Amino acid sequence: MKSVITALFLLSMVSLVQADEVKKLVFAPLPTQSKEAVVEMFTPLVRYLEKALHVSIEYRFSSSYAQMLESMEAGAIDIAYLGPLPYLEIHAKRASFTPIVFFNEASKKPFYTCTLVSLDASKRLSEITPNDRFALTDPLSTCGYFSVERLLGGVGKSLAHQPFTYIGKHDLVALEVIKGHFEFGGIKNDMAHNYAHLGLEIVAQTEPVP
Repeated sequence: MKSVITALFLLSMVSLVQADEVKKLVFAPLPTQSKEAVVEMFTPLVRYLEKALHVSIEYRFSSSYAQMLESMEAGAIDIAYLGPLPYLEIHAKRASFTPIVFFNEASKKPFYTCTLVSLDASKRLSEITPNDRFALTDPLSTCGYFSVERLLGGVGKSLAHQPFTYIGKHDLVALEVIKGHFEFGGIKNDMAHNYAHLGLEIVAQTEPVP
C-alpha cells in the first residue's frame, strides 16, 4: 500500500460487533485528493478488509469534510479515514466512532506536518503583506485554517487580516498556488513534495501533528 499520512482510521463499534452479521460496509475517505487518487491509495486496504471480514466494502465520497461528518453522524458510514481535527469533531457528536488504527508516514512515525507553500520560499512570513492571498483546504482540515493561522501567529500575523479562500482538496490548493492565483497555500507536507517539481516551495511548516 502506498505511504499515506498519519491519520485516524475509524470503525463504529456497532458495526465492529455486527461485522459477522452484515454483508456490506461503507467506507469514507476524507476528500483530500481526486477520487481516482484516493481509490488507488486505499484499494489494497479495502480488499484486505473485505477478505478478513467476509463483507463487501463500498466507497462513499463527499464534497467536503462537513458533508462527510454529517453522513457519519447520521449512521450512513461505517468506516472512515480522518485526520485529527475532523476526528475530534465527529467524536464530540458521536462517541461510538473510535480510532482503531493509526497510519504511519513513510518515516514510520505516527505523525505528519502541515506546510505553508509558495512559489517563492525566500519570502519570510514576517514579510507577508495584507495583499497576499491564501488558498486553504477545508474549514475542518487540520492543515487548513487551523495550521496556517498557527504559523502566521508565530510572527504576529493572522488570517483575519489576509484574503483567503477555501479551495477544498489539498492537490487543488497546490495547483492554485502554482498557477499564480494565490501567493500562499496551506497543505500537507507530502503533498507539497509531490508538487515540488512544478516550482512549489515550502515557506514554513508546523510541528509534528499527532
